[in-house]
Amino acid sequence: MSKFVSFYKPSYLMYGDESGKTSATAIFRFVGSSDTKAVPLSTNTFIEVGGPSIGGPELIAIEISGSLTARIVPDKDFYADPNSWSVLQCPPPGPKQLFKLLVFTNVETQIVPFSQVFPTEPCLVLEDGAIYNNLGPGFLNVDYIIPGSKVLQTPFVGKGQATGGVFNGTVLSVNIRLLGALVKWVPEKPIFTSEGLPVLVYGEAKAPMLAVFRPNGPPERAKLVPKK
Repeated sequence: MSKFVSFYKPSYLMYGDESGKTSATAIFRFVGSSDTKAVPLSTNTFIEVGGPSIGGPELIAIEISGSLTARIVPDKDFYADPNSWSVLQCPPPGPKQLFKLLVFTNVETQIVPFSQVFPTEPCLVLEDGAIYNNLGPGFLNVDYIIPGSKVLQTPFVGKGQATGGVFNGTVLSVNIRLLGALVKWVPEKPIFTSEGLPVLVYGEAKAPMLAVFRPNGPPERAKLVPKK
């Protein structure tokens, strides 16, 4: 059974993203039913939520969209008292996006952690790492994004060089240019790098591979496929 946050009425909820680059929609489940209701959250005003008693609509997930796309869920069950004021805090830029719901009452402030954001599309999440070109012929760069930004691009580099140096971000595509032709590639599934360790793009330009270095053991190898 999924975790949930249940609010006594009246309770109030909003989304705290000052950048304006993302939006949030709360997903409530009705007790004893599989039916859900999607409620858009404001970033500058509270909306009233909750039922007359515990057992009213339960917050089971929040959909984030915009510069970051993800579905996040509570890490634990939580019951909010009447007259609670809750803000879902948008995390700072970086590959480890950890959302927290701050629940304020007249007595105390409590924190409900939400699950780490996992990408919904094939991508490479880089944490203080570099991406090196070890292709045969071919120049390499990447498209990437951090929360609150537009899509960014690193410079093209040749064999033996790192594109963009050391950085954090979600790599949306690995771009290979050969003889004037540019092809965008992505991993077959989301991959999370190890903090501070590099990634190698190797093989032939028409069939590239990733080698993701780990603190222990051999690098993790992953196939790249053309981006759809």
